[in-house]
Amino acid sequence: MFTDRGIPDTLCYARLIGLSETGLIESACRRYRYASVVFLAPPWSEIYKTDDERKQSFAESVQTYEELVEVYREYGYQLIELPKLTPSARAQFILTKLHLEDNDRQA
Repeated sequence: MFTDRGIPDTLCYARLIGLSETGLIESACRRYRYASVVFLAPPWSEIYKTDDERKQSFAESVQTYEELVEVYREYGYQLIELPKLTPSARAQFILTKLHLEDNDRQA
């Protein structure tokens, strides 16, 4: 199973907005852990667009990415940056990194 967001993302956004009371979020980051490997998609200016759901400027997305990296490292996750490739090539990259591509061929 893959998820798009995790509890550490909440701490990242809390820090970005300057929330002073983050103790409960920090506790949740320590207590509710999941897979130790986290894939992060870096900001990619050539394809970046804002819309009704994505309101951050590109500069804000860079700041958010840098904070995400810091938070996930702080809580001991192994980070793997996704290459700037097509969606299918990114998916193959993830499966290869997780050693899942051979399992799919054998099934």
